[in-house]
Amino acid sequence: MSRGELLDAIVLRSYDVGEADRFCVFLTRERGRIAARASGARKMKSRLGGSLQMLQHITLGLQEGSAGFIVTSASLLEEPKAMADLPFFLCMEQGMEILLSLVQHEHPLPDVFDATLCFIRQGRISPSRALLWYELRLLHLLGLLPEQEEMERRSALSAMECLFLSRAYAGELHETESDQLGTLRTLCTRMVEDQLSKPLRSTAFKAILDTAAAAA
Repeated sequence: MSRGELLDAIVLRSYDVGEADRFCVFLTRERGRIAARASGARKMKSRLGGSLQMLQHITLGLQEGSAGFIVTSASLLEEPKAMADLPFFLCMEQGMEILLSLVQHEHPLPDVFDATLCFIRQGRISPSRALLWYELRLLHLLGLLPEQEEMERRSALSAMECLFLSRAYAGELHETESDQLGTLRTLCTRMVEDQLSKPLRSTAFKAILDTAAAAA
């Protein structure tokens, strides 16, 4: 990467470090996953801080220094939106955690980038449905999802589930009720778990909240 190159990026994670810096993990269209430090981003007068929040779509300026990548600029490409509600937040957390577990190194993944943008946008409309689509889409794009015919043989999928699966292979999100996708969701969860080295923290957190809600 040349010094000062601009990248199309999504902020996946953002951590406070030092007295005023922020360490971020990005998914970029051109280079895949990249981690970089934003010096002084938490200072009141910094132009970086407001653009480095989780899920934001930005134009990212980077320079490579002796200690790694440094953020030189960050400008919003879409208007920032607050976390809509708890279901949206939990689905976004789970989706980002799966992405970070499956994509470990710098490598151009433009289709994954586009799928991630779609997931974030559609998650505000139907979080559960968008998460299932995103999991299937990621597995497919990363070569971890069997052919559709084999998927259908693994379990007795309904006609609606087969249609949803077919659209996910094609990169399209089929609009159907989430409660009609239970068998496909269970199958997808198992396949995702098979690819992970450890359980998802976001799934455990969601289970705790579900248990507390049921007991209330």
